[in-house]
Amino acid sequence: FPNSLSSFQFGGTSVTGDVTNWILPNSINNLFLIGGTKLTGNITNWVIPNSLASLDISSTAISGDLSFWVLSSSIVYFNIGYTNIVGSAPQISAHATNALNYNARSSNISDSNTTVFRKAMTGYNVSNQNVAFSTANIDKLLKAIADWYQVNAPTANCTFTLSGSKMGI
Repeated sequence: FPNSLSSFQFGGTSVTGDVTNWILPNSINNLFLIGGTKLTGNITNWVIPNSLASLDISSTAISGDLSFWVLSSSIVYFNIGYTNIVGSAPQISAHATNALNYNARSSNISDSNTTVFRKAMTGYNVSNQNVAFSTANIDKLLKAIADWYQVNAPTANCTFTLSGSKMGI
């Protein structure tokens, strides 16, 4: 990748390759690895640049553990779905006031590191996981939400989607 890149999108069945050793540009705004691609690899060690506003990895054979990821304050759209991603739903960096639509659904997420919420947050979806997401983890997430709203008045409607047969509820 060049050091600066506005948007990068892979989609379609003719795209193949391994993303394991990708080094993302320092100033990328949007990264989409979507559709029926044949991309493979592990994204555990990716460094998420502070400039990233949108990240969508869905319907791919990409894997990795996102437990140690912290999403930048500039991110407004995060979507991980229908992948072999494991671990905990990534934390959201503090001090951001922009809107955020957060989706980590239909993967292998078993916990949540998310304890930071944004006053303009519009959606948080960790539904339909392929592995158990225990009641204790749901309780931890709901307590973090309640604690945040005790201090911060809601300024936007936010939909929290925590459904699915493996959610332990």
